[in-house]
Amino acid sequence: MRKKIILTFLIIAVVFSATACQQQDKTLATVNGEDIKKSEFDKTVESYKKSYEAQPNVDDKYWETESQGKKMIDILKENVLDEMVYEKILNQQAKKNDIDVNSKDFKNELKSHVDSVKSSFGGDDKFKEYLKSQNVSEEFYTNLMQVQLLQYKLWEKTTADIKVTDEEVKQYFNQHQADYKTQPDTVTAAHILIKDKAKADEVLKKVKAGEDFAALAKQYSEDKTTKKDGGSLGEFTYNEQPQEISIAAFALDPGDISGLIKADDGYHIIKVSDKKINPVKSFDTVKGEINDTVLSNKRDEKFSQLVDKWKTDAKIKKYPENM
Repeated sequence: MRKKIILTFLIIAVVFSATACQQQDKTLATVNGEDIKKSEFDKTVESYKKSYEAQPNVDDKYWETESQGKKMIDILKENVLDEMVYEKILNQQAKKNDIDVNSKDFKNELKSHVDSVKSSFGGDDKFKEYLKSQNVSEEFYTNLMQVQLLQYKLWEKTTADIKVTDEEVKQYFNQHQADYKTQPDTVTAAHILIKDKAKADEVLKKVKAGEDFAALAKQYSEDKTTKKDGGSLGEFTYNEQPQEISIAAFALDPGDISGLIKADDGYHIIKVSDKKINPVKSFDTVKGEINDTVLSNKRDEKFSQLVDKWKTDAKIKKYPENM
């Protein structure tokens, strides 16, 4: 009799425990009928939290701070749920396109990618040290790699029919000749940085009146790095300076002085002393490279359109109250 009572209590306990787990594991979203469960979501959020907290100035208090009226933890949760919805869509589309993430070939390719990353870090031990420093588990990292590989496989399969014409390649070359120079163009210039516009206007008048640019830079410039050298920025390519400075400098000829150039750090006055414009490579020498670039761009564009359509067509329901 006692054994029967104990057995009855055990059965009740097991049933109650299973029921409790089902009740606790709420659904946060459904994607075309497939559920995203809270347990899976919480695990993913915690992994992302840990990785963020490996960065400077991110601790438990950070998650309670606000941005645009929302707590950072709520923003993280919203982003994670969006990513999980996207993963569901990718997996569903993979099945439709006969891509099996559980196949031996897929798993071997994923392992090869992970092994390649490990090798770039100098081996398994150093890779694990890096993951530890970032508060990231190898399982979480591998899952991220799997999503990337799956996305690539879908990109590869759904855009395989894209072609490129000779006219498209030629047009791209004509529009991007600056990217195909024998050497990048350079400018040698100096600048004066002043945060206050009224003061900058006064200094600009002195410059335009013919006063020595280097002397004025030493006296007035608020760029502590360059003022001692008369504001010299040296010789630089277009991408080696902030965009505002590069646009202005490359528009000037040697000896020219700009007006006031507004940037995030204040107002710049720029003087160009030298400019080197290098020749463009011949079309035939870069045709193959451009063909690959145009093809990749067209495939990216088509895939982006497909992803947008998959998201639009998907029946997505979210239950944020269950977070």
